[in-house]
Amino acid sequence: MKKELLDYLNGVTNAVRDEFILSREKSGDSELLYLSHQEFGDPLYTLWSSAKSRKRKVKKSAILEPIAVEKVVEVKPKNTGGKKPYTMIMEDQPELFDAMSIEASGLVMKLIGGGHIEWHTGRLIRKRDKKSMTYAMFLDLNIKPTKLRKAMVELSKNKIISYSRKERAYFISRGIAKKGGGKGEG
Repeated sequence: MKKELLDYLNGVTNAVRDEFILSREKSGDSELLYLSHQEFGDPLYTLWSSAKSRKRKVKKSAILEPIAVEKVVEVKPKNTGGKKPYTMIMEDQPELFDAMSIEASGLVMKLIGGGHIEWHTGRLIRKRDKKSMTYAMFLDLNIKPTKLRKAMVELSKNKIISYSRKERAYFISRGIAKKGGGKGEG
């Protein structure tokens, strides 16, 4: 064994120039990386690497004269960081929920549970393309037009759903429901 490699393994030096074997085993989207040396039977280092962790750091290369410079850009997660999302229904207005008809409360639950709310603005959206919901899109939720009309009048009267002519969109009251990320399976 070379003296430089022995010094590196004992922590005397921080770098060594030698021939190493870098190998990997794939398992689904993840891979197990091995760093070995020909004189040792067992790997010196092992590291798990997943596709999720590789996506978070995007590398951009810029070539300046003969030197290549790499810049690492952090990508913030859009969701709850892998934790299960949850929705909180606010119970501080029980008289409001008691006075609502089953159709109106069912419509609110369908919007919340179906992912039709843009949580940072409260805007009601069609889930697949994130466009503002129109009255015709509400009908696509399998609600009869007469029941939908009554429910919408009731929800707007109670200030749960409002319509903005300026933005041409329906909005849900921010005091009714909120979204967060849970700690996992309960």
